Amino acid sequence: MDNSNRNIMPGAGPFYFEGNDIGVLLLHGGGGGTAADLKPMAEFLHNKGSFTVRVPLLSGFGTTPEELKDTPISAWMEDLEVEYNFLKQKAKKIVVGGHSMGAIFSLYLGAIKNPDAIFTISAPIGIKGILPKLLPLIKYFIKSYPLPIDEFEKETDGAWVGYDKFPLKAGTRLFKIIK
Repeated sequence: MDNSNRNIMPGAGPFYFEGNDIGVLLLHGGGGGTAADLKPMAEFLHNKGSFTVRVPLLSGFGTTPEELKDTPISAWMEDLEVEYNFLKQKAKKIVVGGHSMGAIFSLYLGAIKNPDAIFTISAPIGIKGILPKLLPLIKYFIKSYPLPIDEFEKETDGAWVGYDKFPLKAGTRLFKIIK
């Protein structure tokens, strides 16, 4: 994926660490965070295992909530294809893993690309309650949901990079991906 024309938030990513012939593709979540969420894991895998690690910044993330609001699922699917193929050119074995929405994408890539291994962190396998049913309607009245930035910064020792609000229109796409 070419990020050169995107106005990316400082520290949001993407990240790439050249290493041995085992490539690890790490995919970030969809709750308004960025590739920065997985940078510590990427650095650990590279430094301790000498793995080649790629952490892409998926379309719509790390720029503005307005850009995320208008990003179609097809853009994420294209990102996954480009990133997997990039890593396939660099490594003999491929491991795909991700957090939250990235975990769902890891399962998707496992089904269509047959990597050597996959792992997931907090993969949402379903959303219970009425919210998934109401969100397609609510998104017309409430454009975004404020994110608990103070909590995110506390959990990450101030290293969290992401949005202060999450566009509900993008939330409907996340529900489709989970389904």
